[in-house]
Amino acid sequence: MSKLIVTEFVTPPRSYCPVIPSLTQSNPEGRQRSHWLARAGPVELWLGPLQPGEKSEDLLRRVLAERLGVAPAELRFRRGERGKPELVGTELAFNLSHAGELALIGIADRGAVGVDLERVRPLRRLGLLADGALTEGERDSLQRGGDEMAQARWFLRSWTAKEAVAKAFGAGLSLAPQRLEVEVTGEDRALVTVAAAREGPLPTGAEPVEVRWLEPTEGFVAAVADLPA
Repeated sequence: MSKLIVTEFVTPPRSYCPVIPSLTQSNPEGRQRSHWLARAGPVELWLGPLQPGEKSEDLLRRVLAERLGVAPAELRFRRGERGKPELVGTELAFNLSHAGELALIGIADRGAVGVDLERVRPLRRLGLLADGALTEGERDSLQRGGDEMAQARWFLRSWTAKEAVAKAFGAGLSLAPQRLEVEVTGEDRALVTVAAAREGPLPTGAEPVEVRWLEPTEGFVAAVADLPA
């Protein structure tokens, strides 16, 4: 993945306005869109609060409709080979994650994309969570991660990376998190390796996948993974 280029735009309910080319301008009711050049082509990130009474799936439909220039009601979805939602009649790849009232949507023109969004918070029973989600090496790194809040943040970054990769493959929860090894390669990126399965096939293209981390807004961490077409 190449340099991350970010723009921000204001979004009144039920409509989208032109892009404001400045990340420094903030609007609590706005949405944020990010672009970077990746192996699967440009990836867009749409971030914003759900409107009162709105489901994340409704927001996804509205964003995809705006992206394609059609009415939301015209979109038709189907389940892919592994059960991942796909749009009928287009190769547009997309993925959705939400934490509380905040939603994150990733869109790519082709290939596959996976996103995960988490609110940074203290984690009860962090040791048990680590035992179920991290590899032995990752657990060792977690123990060296500092105080309780620093360890929680370290865990959530690792978790979002694994989730983003699993969702990009379309495997979701069927891809056990301990089969995914996160190797930090920079402040905002990592390589995630998928270990061989004892039973069943590997996900297609199970080579190390580069993941980008970002802090889309204060108190949240997110990860984005994309796969080539």
